Amino acid sequence: DMVKMFVGYITHLRPHFETRIVSNAYIEVIAMDILSVMDSIEQVVQYPDTTDDAAATTIFENYELEATTDPTSASHTADNQLLIQRSTDWQFLKHLADRNGYVCYVEPDPDSGVVGAYFKKRAIDDPPQDDLTILRAGDNLVWLDVQYKTTGGVRYIGAVYDPFEKKLTTATGTPDTQPIEIGRAHV
Repeated sequence: DMVKMFVGYITHLRPHFETRIVSNAYIEVIAMDILSVMDSIEQVVQYPDTTDDAAATTIFENYELEATTDPTSASHTADNQLLIQRSTDWQFLKHLADRNGYVCYVEPDPDSGVVGAYFKKRAIDDPPQDDLTILRAGDNLVWLDVQYKTTGGVRYIGAVYDPFEKKLTTATGTPDTQPIEIGRAHV
């Protein structure tokens, strides 16, 4: 069984070659999840006669995400206090979550891999998650490399050096918009 840990879009492929030890050659795949897409375009949108959780659901549905929301108390009527977004979708969702004391995130279901979107109260009564540890007693990670980068995808040209043919290979075209899925064996 496979537990899906990430669903996203490939933005870069980086081949790494080592001339002395050929078995150390590898390809690095860099991808971004749906939040990078949601944080890419600033816009102005009105949400008349709605609540914050209904606005969050509308935004999530625009990205075909299944939304799980907790209700918010304030209702914004068009003629009294119109709810207006003047930012990216992700910035607006974080703003709405902050002012309600909520958390907002996306996460793939570990069994089905379907990405769910959450706008809900903080789960302060849940047990804490295990620590991820490395380089100390009782470590549970062998290797860790984390990078947060908000860049757009490579859309028109890609290039790679082929060490066997000793030439540069390029490609042009439109990107594949299907997300990739990365997981680990179910334990």
